[in-house]
Formats: sequence, structure tokens, C-alpha cells
Amino acid sequence: VRLRVYSSPAAAGSFCRVNILVHPVSLSLKEGDTLVLPCSAAGNPPPQYQWFRNDQLLPNANKPNLEVIGVTTADRGKYYCRAFNLYHDVWSRVVSVEIGPNTSFNDAFIGETEEVSSPG
Repeated sequence: VRLRVYSSPAAAGSFCRVNILVHPVSLSLKEGDTLVLPCSAAGNPPPQYQWFRNDQLLPNANKPNLEVIGVTTADRGKYYCRAFNLYHDVWSRVVSVEIGPNTSFNDAFIGETEEVSSPG
């Protein structure tokens, strides 16, 4: 029995590095807003994703877009994603997310002030 093994450069090249196509961008939001950060990557095999905030892994944040509904000031910080497959991994840019207070309630009470004079 004779066995021939061929190595094709094309077959070896079918596995490619992971490349991030869309990086997240820094945002300034108000409390209660929805945070959406994109991170889109290409690779073969297709990449998986993991998001981080302040260098801490975010549990269950493993989709290309990170979405946090109803943010609070606790959600502010530095965010980035890791895109990876069996052969390679890359990190997105680190972006800043600032969360300020929701002032719409207070703004409703800011208006013209009337001068009140006392009788006398």
C-alpha cells in the first residue's frame, strides 16, 4: 500500500488571521440611555467575541455588538473587545464611555423665574 500526502498552499491559506473590521468608538451617554458598542471581525474559522470593561471580562458579553440597556454611572469606563478563533486573536481599540446624570427631570423645572414682591 502506498500513501501519498499532498500539502496544498491554498489549503493552508484557507485559515486566515482574525481582522477587526469595525472598532468601537468612545461615547458620552446619560443615565437610562442604551449603550451600543460595535466590534466586527472577519476570519476563518469565523471569530468569537469577548467584551471587557476596565480590564475585567464582562460575563455573557460575547456578541459582536455590546448592548447595555438603561446604563448607570457604574457602566462608565474603558471598553474593548477581543475577537478570536482557534488560530489567532486580536484586540479592538480601547474606548471611553462616559455616563452623566439624566437631567431631563431637572430641566423640566428650569424656566423663567418671576420676581415676587412682598406687599408693603
